[in-house]
Amino acid sequence: MVTTSNGIDILTGQPPPNYQFSYQQNLYHLPEYLQCQPALPDYSYHLIDQQLQTVKGVIHFHRQQEQWISQLYAPFGSFQGEWISKAAIEAVIKIFEHKLNASGGEQIILNHPAPCYQQDLWGEVLTTNGYVVRRRINHHILVDNDSLVDKMHQMEKRKLARGSRFAFTVHPHTDLSELYEFIVGCRNERGQTLSMSLDELKQVVMALPERFLLCSVNLNGRLAAASVIIKVNPKCWYQFYPAHSKLFNRDSPLVLLISELYQLAKSQGGRIIDLGTSEVNGNPIEGLLTFKDRIGGTRSIQCTYSKTFL
Repeated sequence: MVTTSNGIDILTGQPPPNYQFSYQQNLYHLPEYLQCQPALPDYSYHLIDQQLQTVKGVIHFHRQQEQWISQLYAPFGSFQGEWISKAAIEAVIKIFEHKLNASGGEQIILNHPAPCYQQDLWGEVLTTNGYVVRRRINHHILVDNDSLVDKMHQMEKRKLARGSRFAFTVHPHTDLSELYEFIVGCRNERGQTLSMSLDELKQVVMALPERFLLCSVNLNGRLAAASVIIKVNPKCWYQFYPAHSKLFNRDSPLVLLISELYQLAKSQGGRIIDLGTSEVNGNPIEGLLTFKDRIGGTRSIQCTYSKTFL
């Protein structure tokens, strides 16, 4: 246990089981999610309030060769928790830097979430403390009282009208294998792969079923598009593995899928649909960026921060 000059208690490892979290945890920080991954974090740091017996924040690190990565088995990691001051962030950074540097390794990498998940001062503090930043365009759709159609470009509105003959379905989790194989086939058509095997995805879905939705669009029972939706937290839904068959390129069934997903999120209290970044091997996909703009997405910047020890 370390208490900083800013009055923040930093616990290495897991908090006592009677401690309550003072914020809604993202999926990627949950013990159930971490236990499904190939390896548990090598270090976990929790910001705690001993008097109130609460957890105020967390950051996990995996070691991969000479790098310390937060996080290795998730789209993003870095810090999640309550808003804390610049001085407090600097104190936390110095503590985990000292520990990770003393444990070996040459570099720290923080995969920070897009701003739609959390507004904080971490990026500002990291850059002033010698971290190099890599920026990627991220898109999200704000779920509000407006219709998604009102946010769409005219071209996408026409595609949505053409999709009226398709049917949207929310599947039971027992259909995961079928949808996964369909998504794999769609990715193969484009020379792309998936980051998780079916068994790996099944394990997480079975551990946290309430955090996953399986959606599809079909025509007369034939799959045209599908997506795995992750409820990263109750307010932010992530469209994971969206895919559509090339046979239905002209119909653009993903437009209907996203439109129906928007309505579903609205009915269940979702406020953000995260469409993710649009890169392959670090290279932006211009067509995908344009599609997300036209579907009603808002651009923001997702950042990865890195620092190499001398």
